[in-house]
Amino acid sequence: LELIIRIRPKAEVDADVIRDCIEKAENVAVCSTEDDFLEQLAGSDLLVSFFSTTVMQSLQMGKPVLLWGSTKRFHQLPARIEPPTHNDRAAVYAVNEVDRLRPMLIALRDNHRRPLTEMELSPYRFGSDVPSKFDVAKLLAAELESLSRRDGW
Repeated sequence: LELIIRIRPKAEVDADVIRDCIEKAENVAVCSTEDDFLEQLAGSDLLVSFFSTTVMQSLQMGKPVLLWGSTKRFHQLPARIEPPTHNDRAAVYAVNEVDRLRPMLIALRDNHRRPLTEMELSPYRFGSDVPSKFDVAKLLAAELESLSRRDGW
C-alpha cells in the first residue's frame, strides 16, 4: 500500500510542514499541487477526502471514495458507513469515528480489488439524458439569438 498526501499550499500549512510532522515511511509521500492530480488519481485505488471537487472527479473515473474529516461537512453525498463486503459494495463511504477508520480501510482494500460497476456508480453520475456543457451552450446561444431577433437587439 502507498499513501500520497496531497496538500494545497496555504499560509498556515504546506507540503513541507506536513513532511516535517509525519513519521517517515517508504510508502508515504507528501506532495503539493505541482504534481498532476488527475494523473495521480488515475493511478490510485481510493480517494480519501472530506470536501472537494476531487470527490466527483474520483467517481467520474470510477474510483471509490472515503469521506473522512474532523467535521461532518463532508456529507455532501450519500455515503455508506458500513464497511464493504465482497458482494455488497458502494462507491462512497464515510467514517465518522476514528476507531472505525482502520476497519473501513482494511475492508476497502480487501473488497475493492475489482473496478466499481456502473450500478455502484450510477447514483453519482449523470444519466445519458442530461445535456452536456456543449449542448447547454448551444441552447443558450439559440435562446439569445431568438431573444435578440424578437426584441430587435
